[in-house]
Amino acid sequence: MAGGEQLFSRPGIWLGFLIVLPIAVISGLKPGGGVPVFVILLGLTSHLDPWVVVCVAIFYKAASDLMEPVPSILLGIPGGRSAQATVLDGYPMAQKGLAGVAIGASYTCNLIGGVFGALVLLALLPFARQLILIFGSAEFFLLTMIGVMTVAVVSSGAFIKGLLTGGLGIAIAMVGYSAIGGDIRATFGLNYLYDGVPLGPLVVGLFAIPEAVALVVGGKPVAGKRVDLLMKEADRDVLRGIVEGFRHFRLMIQSSAIGTAIGMMPGLGAPVAHWISYAVARNTEKGAHQTFGKGDVRGVIASDAPNSSADGGELFPTLAFGIPGTAGMSIMIAIFVLCGFTPGYSMMTNHLDVVVALVYVLIIANTLTVPIVMVFAPYLARLTLANPAVLAPIVIWVAMLAAYMTTNSVADLAVVLIFAMLGLFMKAYGWPRPPILIAVALGEIMEKYLWIAVNNYGFDMFARPQFLGILAVMGLVALVGVRMRRQVASTVKEVRQEAVAAGSPGAAMIAAALPDAEAEVAPVAIAKVPLRDRITLELAGEIVLLALVAAFLGYMLWDSTHWRFSDRLTPLIGIAIAALFWVLRVGTIILSFFRPIQISSRESQIMDTGFEKGMNTTEARLRFFQIFGFTLALALVVWVFGFHFGATILLGAYLIAIAGLSWFWTGVIVLIALAILVGFYDQLLGIPWHVPLIVELLK
Repeated sequence: MAGGEQLFSRPGIWLGFLIVLPIAVISGLKPGGGVPVFVILLGLTSHLDPWVVVCVAIFYKAASDLMEPVPSILLGIPGGRSAQATVLDGYPMAQKGLAGVAIGASYTCNLIGGVFGALVLLALLPFARQLILIFGSAEFFLLTMIGVMTVAVVSSGAFIKGLLTGGLGIAIAMVGYSAIGGDIRATFGLNYLYDGVPLGPLVVGLFAIPEAVALVVGGKPVAGKRVDLLMKEADRDVLRGIVEGFRHFRLMIQSSAIGTAIGMMPGLGAPVAHWISYAVARNTEKGAHQTFGKGDVRGVIASDAPNSSADGGELFPTLAFGIPGTAGMSIMIAIFVLCGFTPGYSMMTNHLDVVVALVYVLIIANTLTVPIVMVFAPYLARLTLANPAVLAPIVIWVAMLAAYMTTNSVADLAVVLIFAMLGLFMKAYGWPRPPILIAVALGEIMEKYLWIAVNNYGFDMFARPQFLGILAVMGLVALVGVRMRRQVASTVKEVRQEAVAAGSPGAAMIAAALPDAEAEVAPVAIAKVPLRDRITLELAGEIVLLALVAAFLGYMLWDSTHWRFSDRLTPLIGIAIAALFWVLRVGTIILSFFRPIQISSRESQIMDTGFEKGMNTTEARLRFFQIFGFTLALALVVWVFGFHFGATILLGAYLIAIAGLSWFWTGVIVLIALAILVGFYDQLLGIPWHVPLIVELLK
């Protein structure tokens, strides 16, 4: 009960809910996402009540997930990977004038699914707590290691790159002062890195900046008149859709259970759960093979109920064992750690009230969001039409401010730029980024548990029944995951072909929307190209990335010769893992010189930074250099002129000169930015800003 008391006795939490609710709705409605709320919260962890930060983060995730199916229904464009199957029946319903029915059913099953997932999570907490109590340091080390390496399961088709990145993440996590033996490790002589690589700038660089760049390079605004018309249609018959949802209550519960169960399996989550649920309903519901894919409301229910119910499932391994249910949960782990709530033993014993409160937040997010959205969605939908060229610099400005809040140092922005370039390379060449974040967040406790286990058990730690049991369970989960992904690939291929063959409403849109889902699950060879063509797309850049990784690992290995064994053990494990899979990746590249190579359908995109085949590459490159140049310039002007003057003026200049925004709206945005800096950061938080270089020179 303490969790509920804390939740309802802290007004800051409810104020945070009110602030992020419209942002969550807009982000969910906008294909590709919107404001990086998680990044902002990371920057505020040292300034706000930890309870406020973690509750608002979970509320935002649940509320935005609930809105993702709407673009799939209205536009045939998945709002997220967990809403791709919704296109199959939701979009044909919209084409028939039944958009309101589809959205009403979607709201209903998301609400029921979200509450179902939260209640299952609550019911499992006592069992998880008892299970945690039988584990020792060896098992906790293994769980943290699995948390980092889970990305090998998440990144289907990138197993070698996933484990390579996991090892690299462990090595990066070991930079800085060691609390075990007291050595200073791999800091390049920089005092700034004494406490390790800060999480805030790392997240902004690895995630926020590359996504903003992809947004402006490949962003395509949706026609405003079309959205207005669709939202007016969607506003009708919503109540009928709600009734339809409850008419198929058994299907809602079945699909919610599938979503929660699959959400608990690390590496799967909602993106897989909604396809499995759709496939099960298609094979069990009466007449589904004849009507699914042609505008059947049962198809919407089957695909959308797991969307919210998976949230409770994904939180279970995240909170109880520190294993992220999905790649997106890696940022949640970082937020928990920075707030002092370390997932695993500490969370389930010392902070169980926080876990219970988060269950209530899931229920509140779903029950509060649905009625509000039913009233205000047509108005909020207009905000999703923001030009990517306008939205991206605002996102970058907000993200850089959040990164600066980590230590209130310009050095934070330098770290952002370094990891932004690394993130762009990794995103471009299919290297998963979440393991670096998880490793940096959990690296300290991983090292602590390993050293305790080595001292307590020695090599006997590998023979402990608990240790072997965890390995067996994770092996089983991995096998089940592979089988499910294959089933999803088969389902996607089958329903796409049927939609096109049957000529169902919006068949062309459906066919265009699904190949990415199929390729994410099981890449399919569609072409053999000469090596010289492959170099232009991927090989040259990846060689540079591999060289940078080798240089860092080599430097850490050389530096480790001066450390105590206790401080060398965990870094060497990270280096060994990264080196092994580095060699395997290089071997794969070398083999490509001697045989034709196959390109998956996912490579219809040129890398993964927004460039697409068929677009004007000259204009795309120009947009890329403009937005990345803005990022570099932003860090520079903050150093020289400060945030209040330099950053706001640069933002305004970019919006007018590059984005083509009017003077009026640019002025409004700049004034809002100044109000946030002065009113929130200066007056409310009392942030100690650095002294700008220009002021130092004038002195």
